[in-house]
Amino acid sequence: MLDGEDGLEPVAAVATGRQALRLASEARPDLVLLDYHLPDEDGLSLALRLGTSACPPRTLIYSAFADEMLALLAAVAGAHGLVSKAALAEELCDVLRAVAGGETMLPALTPAVMEATASGLDTDDLPVVGMLLHGTPAAEIAATLNVSEDWLIARRWAILRHLRRRPSRLDGMRGPAQSIP
Repeated sequence: MLDGEDGLEPVAAVATGRQALRLASEARPDLVLLDYHLPDEDGLSLALRLGTSACPPRTLIYSAFADEMLALLAAVAGAHGLVSKAALAEELCDVLRAVAGGETMLPALTPAVMEATASGLDTDDLPVVGMLLHGTPAAEIAATLNVSEDWLIARRWAILRHLRRRPSRLDGMRGPAQSIP
């Protein structure tokens, strides 16, 4: 579908997170479109792994469960966008172009989602999540909080694990659970 689209030059399609990590380190793409459901890990884990690599590409999560909770998780994972598998091909291509061009295309979160999330997090994690939701680069978050970037990466993994395990107080906020290492 992406072949022949103006401004998009597909490099490859792979089936697993392991293949995607290997290809990303070799090909160094500008943008990686990540299916949320992969056989060996989910797209959120892969987005965080790619985002903390030596030459991080921009990442876009593609999911049938593109809801507010996934948007929050995508921001914590460092994804630059989220698009539903129900989106038309034209919309997907537009979002790909926007993310490749430096925009962040994550749906806005309602106060109810923010409140439900904040109530379940450790107070030390609230500034991390807040800055990630506002697109603050990881290095700037680490400097602002006076922590190492390694500490920040570890906290992001912990936040993802916590939010994925926690039952939502809002109906329909989350799709099926996936494990995050």
